[in-house]
Amino acid sequence: EPLFKELNQMLEGKQPQDLKRAIFLVENVWHGGTLSYENYCSQIGGIVETLRSMVQNKGIGHYKTAGNWAAHTYLCKPVPENGNEPYIYDFDDPYGDKDYSKTFVTKLLNTKKGTCHSMPLLYKILTDEYGGEVSHLAVAPNHLYIKHKDEYNKWYNLELTNGHFSTDAWIISSSHIKAEAIANRVYMHALNQKESIAICMTDLAGAYLNKFGYGHNDNFVLLCLDASIKANPVYIVAIAEKSNVLTQQLLKECKKREVLHFKDAKYVPELKDLALQLEALYKQTDDLGYEEMPREQYSEWVTKMQSKSSIHKQTSN
Repeated sequence: EPLFKELNQMLEGKQPQDLKRAIFLVENVWHGGTLSYENYCSQIGGIVETLRSMVQNKGIGHYKTAGNWAAHTYLCKPVPENGNEPYIYDFDDPYGDKDYSKTFVTKLLNTKKGTCHSMPLLYKILTDEYGGEVSHLAVAPNHLYIKHKDEYNKWYNLELTNGHFSTDAWIISSSHIKAEAIANRVYMHALNQKESIAICMTDLAGAYLNKFGYGHNDNFVLLCLDASIKANPVYIVAIAEKSNVLTQQLLKECKKREVLHFKDAKYVPELKDLALQLEALYKQTDDLGYEEMPREQYSEWVTKMQSKSSIHKQTSN
């Protein structure tokens, strides 16, 4: 799989770590190779040019966070530069259950509607392309957001689904994040470029599972997930997905051998290795402080966030 190879070379530092390209490769493979990279790059390039003119018009080019201000304003505020239409959260099928491409950056670029996955990714691409203060992706339960430093090197959390800055305390309390998960850098840690590409590698596994389901080519899916975990050993989305794949495999094998109880699998010689591997993964997710946030609860959280204007809104430079 040449796509796996290219992403893996980025992860191993054998190729430039280009998040913009990595995202496109994954989305394009799901679309069966029908997307145009040239078109995608020119859409992004056009926005970056707009950001530069916004900064120039405001006369704030000397601030290192000027590009961050422009990307935030362009994506989240009704301004002339975006035709007075900010990019908004798409409440219709945000997980891509009916249409997986709903979670894609290419879909966001074309429709101005996105998810907590595609919106921070697009913001990160724009600030990467702009240069200036680096922005970082950060993980919360079922969620991605942006972390970047301000002019005085103080960290800020930017929530792209509603365009607000939020405090660490609010993220922790509203997402019910355990202390261990923060201490283990599972959540709320500013990811580096390699760890961001690892998200794309996990998305490649997700795209494959979405197309073909479990059991079609689990080896390839596990290859992608293992590469993600190697690049970021606490990337909980990859670890949880790996548990899912192996659970499905073990269930199938138990059924085949008429093993009635899942937990008895480790006493069956042919299933012992798989059962123990899975047990170790479950233990690892527990030790990391991972707790699944039910989808309904997450949807409620996003809805609440949309109406939460009390979180201090952005102040301009």
